[in-house]
Amino acid sequence: MSFLLQAPYPLLQSSLLLPSPRLGNQQNLASSVQSIRSMNGVLYTYIKPKRSRMVYQWDFLGTKDKGRETVEFVNDYAGGLVKITDHEEVQRIGYITINPIELSGNGRAGGYPSGEVYRWTISFEEKV
Repeated sequence: MSFLLQAPYPLLQSSLLLPSPRLGNQQNLASSVQSIRSMNGVLYTYIKPKRSRMVYQWDFLGTKDKGRETVEFVNDYAGGLVKITDHEEVQRIGYITINPIELSGNGRAGGYPSGEVYRWTISFEEKV
């Protein structure tokens, strides 16, 4: 299975094909916490949901070339609408929220063209 990013949505012009993400991906409800202190010193905390938007995070392992390709894709399309088809064939429309993406070396591996493996994370927030 693979992971496909396409942008800009709805006039898809660019595609990025990635390997399946690693196990342990995250799915959270987007919300923010606001703390307000009253004049008499009492602290009030409010949780403000962002209209039930979901935030996703996927970790990938791949070659340095695939990592650089991902960095360029994010630099070009961060802030714009992106269509993601994940490894479970679920399609989502939203925004890539991590910019810049950082590649971290994950060791040496035989079988890869460069002989090195890199790890990176893509964060994505659904459009509602």
